[in-house]
Amino acid sequence: MMEGEDLWIAERSALTAERALGEQDHMSLLTTSKGKAFDPVYYGAWFADAIFEVALLDECVLHWLRKCAARKLAEAGCSEEEIKSVTGHRTSAMVAHYVKDANKRQQSSAAILKLENK
Repeated sequence: MMEGEDLWIAERSALTAERALGEQDHMSLLTTSKGKAFDPVYYGAWFADAIFEVALLDECVLHWLRKCAARKLAEAGCSEEEIKSVTGHRTSAMVAHYVKDANKRQQSSAAILKLENK
């Protein structure tokens, strides 16, 4: 994804229901302590501070949310193009890198199912 390029992600129904419980004057789910939408730079710094505050592993970084989303989408059976549309990745190579473990799990499950049904 190029800097300054917009990314539109469809909202999951559970999130839509949760947002319907409150009133907001903007579309940002996560807000500052003053109820304003985060800007991208401030959000990254806020996230890093939150990770430090709860003493999570050093490997737990904002970028991992993107990787996690790619893996979860792959586990749900999404195509590379569908995954790219959510994560903002521009190349299939990056998606393939992030979802390789999810694919291995799916392939392993499918293989065992075939064996059991033989």
